[in-house]
Amino acid sequence: MCKVLSEFTVADKYKVLAVDEEPPVTESRHYIIGGKQYTPVVAYDMPFGIAIPNTDESLVGKEVIFS
Repeated sequence: MCKVLSEFTVADKYKVLAVDEEPPVTESRHYIIGGKQYTPVVAYDMPFGIAIPNTDESLVGKEVIFS
């Protein structure tokens, strides 16, 4: 698990989340953030970041579970 440090939106389509630990190397089928399940979006060159489809909810401070 890791925690979301900051976030920004790309083209109103994706939300990029900076996290406090490098995500696992294996591909996750889902991210569970704040009790909600999100489908990962492929993001390259982001060692401490993940991407999901955009949501209006702020995820800063929430824990991420990789499943």
